[in-house]
Amino acid sequence: LPPPFPTANPNQQQQQQTDTVPAVKVTAFVGEKDTLYFTTLNNQRMYENSPESDQSKVGYFLKNVSTFKSKESVQSLIRRASPILDGDYTKGGVETVILEDVKSLEFRYLMPIVDEPEWVDSWDSTKTDDSKKYGKFPEAVEVTLIINRRGKPVKMQTVAAIHMINNN
Repeated sequence: LPPPFPTANPNQQQQQQTDTVPAVKVTAFVGEKDTLYFTTLNNQRMYENSPESDQSKVGYFLKNVSTFKSKESVQSLIRRASPILDGDYTKGGVETVILEDVKSLEFRYLMPIVDEPEWVDSWDSTKTDDSKKYGKFPEAVEVTLIINRRGKPVKMQTVAAIHMINNN
């Protein structure tokens, strides 16, 4: 029978053996007002014995890139993803342009609801000195984008609820 995963070519196997992968799965959610990085359980291994986790790290931020059509530099929404969890959630992975000509990107994070909802401008689940956030994801993330369309700013906003078992 063939192996359950395609076997990586020798060059990939050699590179994979030099990558450092933590033995323990690490969950993280690190967000500022204009950047967001987190781990998610949406990675599917494609090669047998690849040094990947079931988790992947994902980030969203703005970056100046050349446009596809005119090659001029514009600020764009970028998604960075990597199947290698190396402890630094802000680096590594493949960057993909999600949306060009973005004026601003803003995140807000909903604290665990006790009495009244409280939105904060940053979140770091990796800091042990904050018992309200350590090892936890926010209850929700508000995302606000302002983009340029036909010379006019267009504001888009959404709130994404997060259901994280660690929050209970």
